[in-house]
Amino acid sequence: MQNNMTDAYGNALMDFFLGKEDRYAIEREDGYLDIGHLATYFQEYEKWGDLEKRMPEFVQGRVLDVGCGAGRHALHLQSLGFEVVATDKSPLGIEVCKKRGVKNAVAVSIDDLVEMADPALGVFDTIIMMGHNIGLLHDFEQGRKILSRLAQMTSPTARIIGTTRDIRGTDKLHHLAYQKWNVERRRMPGQIKFRIRHEMFASDWMDYLFVSEEELRDMASDTGWRLDSTVSGDGGFGGTSYLAVLCK
Repeated sequence: MQNNMTDAYGNALMDFFLGKEDRYAIEREDGYLDIGHLATYFQEYEKWGDLEKRMPEFVQGRVLDVGCGAGRHALHLQSLGFEVVATDKSPLGIEVCKKRGVKNAVAVSIDDLVEMADPALGVFDTIIMMGHNIGLLHDFEQGRKILSRLAQMTSPTARIIGTTRDIRGTDKLHHLAYQKWNVERRRMPGQIKFRIRHEMFASDWMDYLFVSEEELRDMASDTGWRLDSTVSGDGGFGGTSYLAVLCK
């Protein structure tokens, strides 16, 4: 669990919730800086990207929302009658979720979640990793470990629904240079080390992963999951992404 000074993401979400500024910064390890808009994490269903709007049609049974942010996906699924457990490593983000009406929200990272495998959380029929949160698999080896653990926490007919981006579609020189640097370091091309900055707050550095369909299919092999289907389109953060459905 993060302390308050490293919970930059949670502080940003809380500030927006309280009516303050809309922007936060994403700092990549090579110095590249991107500015994100917090309003995205609070959007109602009608304003979601095309791919996000497709997500509910694949959902079944009891749902685990991994990396829930401000709870927009959990809230929508709750409104449809699904039982949802929303999780995020940001304690302040979870506080925002609860204030917005998420019934069951827990401050825990995906890494701690799969390590604990807390029986009190129960068994899930669907895991959602929206907002490009397939990236929380970190890298190839950690991703395989996490997927294997998630298989143990889910029912025999469970599925994982998430979005990500295939970085091979970019033509931006700074992104291409970073991908090349990754390969030189024997990292996956779409593996990104970044942290969140907001005012005086800075999160810990973390590894996040953008994967192609082929890479995701290979990663899932022999973990209890298989890549069943994909849909390409607008993932809600600009640019072309794809929605992946993994089944047992």
